[in-house]
Amino acid sequence: MTTIEIEEKSRLKDCKVSIRDALASIDIRLREYAQEIQTRKEYMWDARRDMDHIEKIAVRQTIEQTLDSAEVLKEQRDKLVKLTQSPYFGRFDFIKPGETKGEPVYVGVHHSLDEARRATLVYGR
Repeated sequence: MTTIEIEEKSRLKDCKVSIRDALASIDIRLREYAQEIQTRKEYMWDARRDMDHIEKIAVRQTIEQTLDSAEVLKEQRDKLVKLTQSPYFGRFDFIKPGETKGEPVYVGVHHSLDEARRATLVYGR
């Protein structure tokens, strides 16, 4: 196995680990959203007689906003699940004038960001 092949296998492994970490983080946040929604619904049910119309509307809006946020997270999760199978399908090396080593850019069907390093792992469409 060549040095380049070893580096690419290591890069792919690191990319998959980062994607799995992001999935785990999203799963935690989705569970938190589900718990928050359940808590607010229970509060609304228990306090329905003591709540005025405006407070009921506020609680419903909060529940809807939490549902919207959860839906966005779920879409991100679905994209990351696809990336676990094949994070990227291509690589371009961009070489600046006067330099000999290129900057690799990996391309896949979805964009992926390593939150911890604040670095783009894969550029998507």
